[in-house]
Amino acid sequence: MKNLDKLQHLLDHLADLLFRTWSSFLVAKNLDPIIDSKDFVKSRYFLVSVHISCVESSLLGFSKLLSDKKNEISVGYLFNMCNEKSLVLTGVNKDKLSYMVQTHQKL
Repeated sequence: MKNLDKLQHLLDHLADLLFRTWSSFLVAKNLDPIIDSKDFVKSRYFLVSVHISCVESSLLGFSKLLSDKKNEISVGYLFNMCNEKSLVLTGVNKDKLSYMVQTHQKL
């Protein structure tokens, strides 16, 4: 797999993981205030189960995104890949890319 293809695959994976993680978080956040509502008493077990699953999914997703384990697909892995000497990207200033990676690693 070429460097650019590998980078695109990595970005696609991270974007998908971020979307699923954020979606789970939003579902849990929006279910939280209605779980104990009298209007949803018959659905309480279902709503609580969905809420718990979404909270767990968002926590796992965020932990995967921020993992610092070697070779685990994460934001850190993306930064390391961008810093690789062998990464060839046309039209990209390596010094500027390195500066951006260092800045975002600190953030």
